[in-house]
Amino acid sequence: MQTINGSHTASLAVRGVLTGALSSLLTGPALAAEWSFTPDARVAVDYVDNPRYLVEGGQSDRGAVTELGAKLARRTENLDLSLAPSFRVARYRNDDDLDNETAVIAFALEERSEFATWSAQSTLLQDSTLVSELGTTGLTQTNHRHYDFSLGGGPQLQLSERFFASAQVNWSENRYHDAEGTGLVDYNYQGALVSAIYVLSERSDLSLIAHAGALEVPDQGTTTRDETLVLRLESKFGSRWATTLSAGPARVRTDFASDQGYVFGASLERRGEMLTLSAGANRSLTPTGVGVLTQLDEVSLSADQRLTERLSAGISVRASRNKSLLPVPGTGNTFEDVDFQGLEGRLSYQVSSQWSAQLALSGARQRGEFDPGSAESYRMLLSMVWNGRPHAASR
Repeated sequence: MQTINGSHTASLAVRGVLTGALSSLLTGPALAAEWSFTPDARVAVDYVDNPRYLVEGGQSDRGAVTELGAKLARRTENLDLSLAPSFRVARYRNDDDLDNETAVIAFALEERSEFATWSAQSTLLQDSTLVSELGTTGLTQTNHRHYDFSLGGGPQLQLSERFFASAQVNWSENRYHDAEGTGLVDYNYQGALVSAIYVLSERSDLSLIAHAGALEVPDQGTTTRDETLVLRLESKFGSRWATTLSAGPARVRTDFASDQGYVFGASLERRGEMLTLSAGANRSLTPTGVGVLTQLDEVSLSADQRLTERLSAGISVRASRNKSLLPVPGTGNTFEDVDFQGLEGRLSYQVSSQWSAQLALSGARQRGEFDPGSAESYRMLLSMVWNGRPHAASR
């Protein structure tokens, strides 16, 4: 296992994947492939109570939301390529400081040969701290722009009929605009993993995954490192049920302290013609905007039911605790634990083949370790959604 000690190494590796795949795309039989372009849009009215999650209670507001998106894709026998940009604008009537924009550009490619598959992903995200810090640092009291740029990629090799091996590198850069005095800091995270996969049967895989990462805070000159070793079992039961179980040791360390523990995960999913159910519980290590790695414990449950040919409903429940493992490097200060619980109900009515009306009602509660009480927020979002038809063009 090789630890990635800087973003330059990870970036060069991913650029190599991108360059090789794009070269194949531009020079090989992919030129004869067909491009597809699929647009979508949403307009909505939004009512929200206490959007900043203030313990003493905040004001309510209402506003308008507009979303535009598209997916550009190309598929050949050996290559999948996609580019998916989206843009969201929210404007509120009473409090201009709640206004925010979210922009996402997601790129993915996969190149396949007889015994190897190379993949690469890149995402450029701009959103608001009202969203990015919810349930993690809990610093949602002010609205600042948050930027996240990430790269990742690597190969998977088939070594025999049942045995596979894979390697991945990833790098991300997070920046906060004009966030002095909020407690938020810019940070980078880079990591690498290697895994060995053994196919037990047509419906079960067993994997051993080793991961090493480093969280860097440039303004503080600090680094927090983590290592995990996880054994994972994935199984399918019949045509509808699937489950995943994983567990293993983990270690977090800085130049001043270290901590050891375990990470784990469990998920169960049922997919039917009318009903989809999923449940999960996991513990993971998460880089945060206060410059520390935290232990995120989370449980979730969701259900989606098609009631009629046009009407469907869904419900989601989530609870999490984000817990500090080590003091903030170089300061001795401890990041406060953050508890979060959320509930959302959804209704969707298919007006036509391309248009649907959707209603989402949600409530959430957040509490920091040193807060005098919990902060509660409620939201109602009524939307009209347009899903455009794919447009194809061949070269």
